[in-house]
Amino acid sequence: MCSAKIYRILYIISVFIMFVLTAAALFTPGWRKFNRRSDGTIRFPGSSGLFSFLCASSNDAGGATGGGVDYCKEWFKSSEAWEQAVVICLCVAFAIESVTLVWSIITVVCSPLDTKGASAVLPFLTFLASILVMFAATLYTVKKDTKIGYNIGKAYKQSTIGYSFYLAVNACSVGVIATILGGFAAACRGGG
Repeated sequence: MCSAKIYRILYIISVFIMFVLTAAALFTPGWRKFNRRSDGTIRFPGSSGLFSFLCASSNDAGGATGGGVDYCKEWFKSSEAWEQAVVICLCVAFAIESVTLVWSIITVVCSPLDTKGASAVLPFLTFLASILVMFAATLYTVKKDTKIGYNIGKAYKQSTIGYSFYLAVNACSVGVIATILGGFAAACRGGG
């Protein structure tokens, strides 16, 4: 006989890990690491995140001195649709994970709220969040070298994927595990 409570607790732990990994991926400045800091006209940060506040200014990053274009300002001013899609997917996934985590904890603490419907919806929400994170990571992988503008595009091709990307990939992997655990919890709950 399976124990829905044990699966639900393991599910909550895995959703919490997914939540932390997605938050770290979303709010850290490590999506792109630049191999060089300046090409003479544009100063590049050491790395950049998905939001403008996660892009170290060239002065903070030890970039080129003198005049020239600040990469952070230029990049965020001209972000492309695929970059916006990555941000939107991760933000929506983060919101879904937040709701799922709170809802899961409430259903475990308050037994009357632990219904078959809640047990069935939670793994679906986790699956949806996993798909969104996977889509964002895949889109970023495919499009990471493309950027309008010769100098910025050249720097993109000479940059590498940073640690924040790998945090998102790990969040997706943990999300798949959480979905499976949630499915087991729902199956156990449905049977007993």
